[in-house]
Amino acid sequence: MNGFDPGSLNNPSSRAFERAQRIVRTMAKQICILVSPSNPSFKYAMMDKTMTIEVSMQKFTKNVSALIFLGNRNTRIIVQSILASSFERKFVQMFLSKETDRYIGTENEVRAKAKSLMGKVQFASLREVFQVLKRGRGVPKQNYMYRIDSTKLSTAITFLQESLCLKPGDTREVKFAYMSRQKLPH
Repeated sequence: MNGFDPGSLNNPSSRAFERAQRIVRTMAKQICILVSPSNPSFKYAMMDKTMTIEVSMQKFTKNVSALIFLGNRNTRIIVQSILASSFERKFVQMFLSKETDRYIGTENEVRAKAKSLMGKVQFASLREVFQVLKRGRGVPKQNYMYRIDSTKLSTAITFLQESLCLKPGDTREVKFAYMSRQKLPH
């Protein structure tokens, strides 16, 4: 924007302040429609015109972190994909670690710590999920491509048991330093 002055956001009667409010309201409305179209209390709380931008952003970040840490799988993936497509990974990691501190000492602490981790692969896949959501499709099912097939796993265990000199169940008695140990494997 030409002529945009961040200092003008402090003046509630300025044009920049009104633009910023309109952007926040539009984002809140779209998130409301996406996340909870049937809950009008969420919509009215986000659209309250008496709130300042700082209070609105604090409420917004609190709601986003609650959806990430406490929401079900689909809601969490949608919110995380919006974050991943909107910001850099380092910023998202910083945001998640800061928001995790809210849950320290609560019953949701372990869950919040587990959901706050976001590596490079997860970040990249969340960006791809966002592109899928933009096309109007649902949240993709989890990909189990890297899981090992059970027949391959049992074949590997059988191979190791047959090729190693150690046989399961074979034991012997070992004496060392005047001590006797019973049932040590061969």
